[in-house]
Amino acid sequence: MKKFEIIKFINSLGTFSVYDVMHRFDISRTNALHYLKSFEVEGLITRSKKNKSIQYQVSSEHVLRKYFDNKIVEIEKVKKDIFEPTSEKLNPIKGGKLKLCIVNYLDITESTKEALSKFYDIEDYSRNQLYISHEEFLKRSKNAQVIINNYACKLKPDILNNLPNLQYMALATHMYKYVPIDQFRSKGVSLSNIPYSYKSTAVTEFVIAQTFSLLRPTEVASRQVKVGVNEFKNFQGEQLRGKIITIFGTDSGTLELVNTLRGLGVEVMIYSEDVSLDPTIFGVSSFATKNDVFQKSEIMYFSWTGDEYKELVSALDSNFFNLLRKPVYIISVYKHKKIDYLALREAIYSGKVKGLALDYFPEIANRIDSSINSILHLPNVQITPDISWYTNQSIELLNKYLLERLLAYANGDNKFLIV
Repeated sequence: MKKFEIIKFINSLGTFSVYDVMHRFDISRTNALHYLKSFEVEGLITRSKKNKSIQYQVSSEHVLRKYFDNKIVEIEKVKKDIFEPTSEKLNPIKGGKLKLCIVNYLDITESTKEALSKFYDIEDYSRNQLYISHEEFLKRSKNAQVIINNYACKLKPDILNNLPNLQYMALATHMYKYVPIDQFRSKGVSLSNIPYSYKSTAVTEFVIAQTFSLLRPTEVASRQVKVGVNEFKNFQGEQLRGKIITIFGTDSGTLELVNTLRGLGVEVMIYSEDVSLDPTIFGVSSFATKNDVFQKSEIMYFSWTGDEYKELVSALDSNFFNLLRKPVYIISVYKHKKIDYLALREAIYSGKVKGLALDYFPEIANRIDSSINSILHLPNVQITPDISWYTNQSIELLNKYLLERLLAYANGDNKFLIV
């Protein structure tokens, strides 16, 4: 079980940071903090502030031994129930297959389904729509004991009251904020996600590709060549070298992006509002201030969790754009809460925003906000439908991580569970 693996790891360090846990177990900062908070509540670790960073210390050996002694007692109490033939907990090999519902669209491979079919009876909606209503979610999964959920919808707090057979939900993403974890915990329903690393390299490559597409209008040149325009004088662009780039976000993908950018001859700033973070983890001596961001940035990357900068970018609106003191390129794979598209259009027209690349905006697909039409067809604007992570390699990793979690659960191994 990952919880005990983490305890063993941090005990070997004595003093450690959240990033030690993130990097050792390939989990997000949010996930790592989830574990550390639970350890702190149980008295296994304490924390203190060193300069601007939060450091954790393992509690005394006496406390740790008492904790594990209590766990041994708990295990002994339930051991009989686990191996009792009449137990409600199914054993796929001896007691029949579990009913598994793939509840929404998922790039699940045939080899993955074949491996799962040895342990699960599968009801497959993986070729249907990605986003579905809460009601449709219940309709599809009402008889399931296990559900694969690829961010189908935000689940209501009482979801488990309507799914009495559910034992385990496997999330086909690293995020789990759309799942009412407290209810899962109180009802004894298991939950797992997959590590962010399945897509971190893909996202890093995507934001860099979008950057070059904005700086060098190669797509426009290619289209115009087809109609006879072949003079280079129409397509002067910019080089990335020498630019000052601000990255909003301090999760595991940030360091990969920083390391990539370092080789491209740029100056990197990172913005965070979390005073507990250690900036040297990401290769910078200090985090950028709000003044630095708006005075110096030439390219802005919005990515990863967003919890560390939510106050500054809760809305990309006129207040945000009015603070800009230099023209900037904006490349975002972050799911912003609100974007004022009319204000964004004005920022583009005035030259404050020189180029824009946005990934994932439900307003486009659903036409919720007609004002988005004001920027859709502007030159040097690229809008894509949540594809920053979507590569052959990331899908392979997604299937690998998902399969190992479902097979582990089928065999009674709970090491991948977060609840």
